[in-house]
Amino acid sequence: MAGPRLSALGVRRASAAACLLLSSLSGCGGDVVNLGSSGPPLIGGDAGSGGSAGSGGAMSQGGTEAKPGWLNATLIVSTAPDERVSYANGTLTREAERLYFTRQIRGEPKTVIQFVESSGVAWSQPSNLEFGGELVEDASSPAISLAGNQLWFGSRRDGVASTDIWASTGVGASWSVPKKVDELSSLADDAPRQPAVQGTIMPLSSKRHGGQQHQIYLATRDAEDQPWQEPSQALLGSINSPDYESVDGFLTENGLTLLFSSTRDGTADLFRARRASLGEPFGEPERLEGPNSPFDERDPWLRESDQRLFFSSNRSGLYEIYQAAHTP
Repeated sequence: MAGPRLSALGVRRASAAACLLLSSLSGCGGDVVNLGSSGPPLIGGDAGSGGSAGSGGAMSQGGTEAKPGWLNATLIVSTAPDERVSYANGTLTREAERLYFTRQIRGEPKTVIQFVESSGVAWSQPSNLEFGGELVEDASSPAISLAGNQLWFGSRRDGVASTDIWASTGVGASWSVPKKVDELSSLADDAPRQPAVQGTIMPLSSKRHGGQQHQIYLATRDAEDQPWQEPSQALLGSINSPDYESVDGFLTENGLTLLFSSTRDGTADLFRARRASLGEPFGEPERLEGPNSPFDERDPWLRESDQRLFFSSNRSGLYEIYQAAHTP
């Protein structure tokens, strides 16, 4: 849930050498999308308008110290050094053929949802998501269904002081007019994450407990076409505490592993908690080896088929989206 509710972000300044690496392709300006092994870096202009292949941008390579576990963290969605744009809250469809995320200019309250699509060999330029034909400029924490036809997000679009959870249906850039999900929203801030177990369990981040820091909740429903029941922390064990923040829960499709971000060790790091069955509480959280840095790591999303981990980090000074491979 990286974005406007976090602390002020610094401005990234890439080296001149990084710019020169791309000088044969473009100048140094605009947005950069580099989606790993699926294709070459895509060099774009204004992401809001789709950009052009010639407007260019500087690409930096993220990385972590080689350790057992998650390795080779590489930067996949980033901003050019002369811009103050954060990209975060990545959420993907089942086979990672479509990636949704938020784009926010530092110092401005407006946050929009964008997406990129894979052709199998390369990725598209970022496009803005429109709901009912209109751009929503207060949209955070998108959560796409694995099938890619349902999207939840956080927003204050009805003028209330807290962030509520909204839902829309659609595909690609075109989505229906959002409807507020009353059973997932409270008088405090609430933010959704992707549902699991055939769309029947949703992790969410909330302040409904009355604290100043977000905690993780789980909401359940009997089927995808049924309403959500009251979010609960009953099976979350020691994941939450009033002494630190736990957010951005990602639940594997079988419901047995929860990835999340927590400040229990100081900075926001990525953790994992597991359980043996859906009716049991999660065990003691384990800090993930590999993707964490001395900076904040947020928004984990795992492609289970090949163990590709996507996450957000502000290690460059602004939040950007990374990908890490897993090695046993």
